[in-house]
Amino acid sequence: MINAVKSKFTSIFFLTIILAYMFFNFQGLSSFLVTSDSDNIESIRKSIENAAVQCYALEGHYPPSIDYLKENYSIITNEDAYIYHYEVEASNIMPTILVFKKWKE
Repeated sequence: MINAVKSKFTSIFFLTIILAYMFFNFQGLSSFLVTSDSDNIESIRKSIENAAVQCYALEGHYPPSIDYLKENYSIITNEDAYIYHYEVEASNIMPTILVFKKWKE
């Protein structure tokens, strides 16, 4: 009788450990995916910023639009996945560059 209770307790204990392990692995994976997404967005923003700085160094002014960077500095954008905000205040002031991930429906 004691062995049956002990065996049942051991089974429940190991099942609980396995479920907890799976839960925390899933939480870690989802956290990794969110971090990876934000890293991608920052990398894209930095690439556009670097191209704008390169334009300023070579031409003496910041590019007037992101399309100018696409045509002259080989910037490739993915309009299906991201929204790009590129705002120029003056030709000698660094433009505001923002990148947002589009929601999938």
